Amino acid sequence: MQDFWVHWTSLSHSPFALFAILFLFSYGIYHRYFRFITPVAESGSLVMALGIAAITCLPQFNFSSFMLLVSALLLLIVWLFIAIRLLQIYLRQERILANWSQRFSVGTWVAATVMVVLFVDQVESTLHGFIVFLGMIAVIIYLGYWRVILSFTKAWLRKRCHVKVDGTLLLAVIATQAMVLLLGELFRDDLPLYLYQTLILLGIFFYFSALILILRYFLVIRHATLVAVWPNANHIIYGALAITGLAMLRTDAFSISVLTVMWWLSAICLFIVMIIDIARLVIRLRLKGWRKGVFVYTTSQLARNFTVGMFYTFTFEYDNLTYTGSVLTEGVANYGQYAVVLLLIIELMIAFSFVFTVNRNQEETSR
Repeated sequence: MQDFWVHWTSLSHSPFALFAILFLFSYGIYHRYFRFITPVAESGSLVMALGIAAITCLPQFNFSSFMLLVSALLLLIVWLFIAIRLLQIYLRQERILANWSQRFSVGTWVAATVMVVLFVDQVESTLHGFIVFLGMIAVIIYLGYWRVILSFTKAWLRKRCHVKVDGTLLLAVIATQAMVLLLGELFRDDLPLYLYQTLILLGIFFYFSALILILRYFLVIRHATLVAVWPNANHIIYGALAITGLAMLRTDAFSISVLTVMWWLSAICLFIVMIIDIARLVIRLRLKGWRKGVFVYTTSQLARNFTVGMFYTFTFEYDNLTYTGSVLTEGVANYGQYAVVLLLIIELMIAFSFVFTVNRNQEETSR
């Protein structure tokens, strides 16, 4: 019995054996509750939100190295389940990329894959071969994503693209800066500094180009309806700035003064977007109440969790780097993890409520 326990303990600390155990356990939960849920192109937002919260917040709660490894492997499993389902849907030639918003949502999978890579590398760097392999998948997705960016640009230049635009366009920025984070994590000083600077500046170019299109669209909308039609994806407006600042910080590609400007820009944009979001919440409460106006799940809501988490991560690392002594940055760095985790828990509770409702309806239909 003692030999069995020693053998089991050694297996449980093996990343591969632990992955197998967690995968079998997770598959049972997936088959019972999630097989009826059809993922959408932007489902990578779930992995993005979970990943950024885990990377920065979990260590602040003094999780053991074993629990961090479990969390990283579970994040990988979530990524794997959703990716396989989307691939199956795509191979069945179902229309999951029917419009520009859905096509740009592929950018969530670039960032989601990078989040998995960064978290696994943070907690178990001995899996270097697998980490590089998963990183190559992220690079391949990003290179394919350029087809979406170029096609959209061509359509706008020819004035054939008359569609609603929102913060989804800024996923091009998220994907590009995620590539910078990936390359900086895997290759560090092996790549020239100008490569990081070029990619970061490219992301900034994408940011201002997308922002102009978004503002142009909302300027033609009647002011009375602006708040009501404000989409969840517009949270990426400050999240894109935050991930740009984080990419600058981790690669040492720009000076501290540039980082400071980037932090203030992202903080101001966060404040403006939050004010609009609160006004939108009040409108939804008056029209539909709490249950139908607030506690309703849509995948786009996860953009808020990712962007808040990214802003906290940028602030946390910026504050540790500069030691500015600013009350604002220190307050966010010291207590922001509680807000990030609380918002994520609330969103997950809403998501699970949605899952249970779908399962109940499916079971009633099959009877």
